[in-house]
Amino acid sequence: MNNKTIKVLIVDDSIIFRKILEETISGIENTEVIGSVFSGKKAIEFINSKKIPDIITLDMEMPEMSGLETLKAIRELKSTNNELKKIKIIVVSSQNQKDADTAIEALDNGAFDFISKPKSTDIKDSLSILRTQLIEKFNYITERPIKNPNILSKVFKKSNEIILKSNHEIEIIAFGVSTGGPKALFTIIPELSKRIDLPILIVQHMPPEFTKSLADNLSKRCNHKVIEAKGNELIQNKHIYIAPGGKHMVVRKSSESKILIGINDNPPENDCKPSVDVLFRSLANVYGNKVIASILTGMGSDGVKSLESLKRVGAYVIAQDEESSIVWGMPGRAVESGNVDKILPLNKIPSAIEDIINNE
Repeated sequence: MNNKTIKVLIVDDSIIFRKILEETISGIENTEVIGSVFSGKKAIEFINSKKIPDIITLDMEMPEMSGLETLKAIRELKSTNNELKKIKIIVVSSQNQKDADTAIEALDNGAFDFISKPKSTDIKDSLSILRTQLIEKFNYITERPIKNPNILSKVFKKSNEIILKSNHEIEIIAFGVSTGGPKALFTIIPELSKRIDLPILIVQHMPPEFTKSLADNLSKRCNHKVIEAKGNELIQNKHIYIAPGGKHMVVRKSSESKILIGINDNPPENDCKPSVDVLFRSLANVYGNKVIASILTGMGSDGVKSLESLKRVGAYVIAQDEESSIVWGMPGRAVESGNVDKILPLNKIPSAIEDIINNE
């Protein structure tokens, strides 16, 4: 982090967890807890008192005014006051199906990201887990700027035009996404499923429970079948496969040369599990130039290393642009690597994919 002090407001009805959060956040360099309140109503009063935080940690399960209701009220305030637009809301959620469903809804309603309440009963262990999660979220504010963000790959631009004219067929679409992902996916996947029948694979950085909620929510919005992958599924058209939280997803060929989903418990890559790099490498090996891979909004650089493998076999790579990204970390690093064919606003990606498939 740089010398900018990040001001944090804690909102949680549990005095014990508020104190745990306050102790954890106060121990992070260049952060300051400027308030700690027990309800959504008190959070609104705090913001209206002109004490404007950079980040609000928001519990979802609170009496009288739920976290989701509080989030919507803050979003309303932000729409009428430019000073409040900088506020980022981090949802604090328990790791159970009900809270995961609520967290996904919160992300769709403008929350920046979420952290999970540790399951560990060991106080020291819980503090360590919380600290790691919070530092990761806070770091986005001071991520180093992207160099030459408007430069497309000069190495692959010409060769890719030749590849596209060879009339090979695209057989699969893949997305890697992190912070801001649910809202981005809810925006483009339903639209994309109207335009194409090809299978779609998604790695969204999330823990277990949350990826199931994401799949269930996305399923309600798409004509295609959306599933959280379990492993050994035959990859089929009109199907969307989401990597399960806490596992890696790959594609592999069976002994009968059928292409299946594989799930493994290998170590994290780029501190991520599931990892975009793990999926993209397998796609390069199995599908070669018949892949369109897209890196969307997210912190860090997961997925970037594997782009070289994808480009080497002639796959097509799209990165979301900075303006439409919640965080231009992953797509920005992808552009910086020189292995990107197109940089597009989020809402332009479905039509671009359709054009590439139709070789237009």
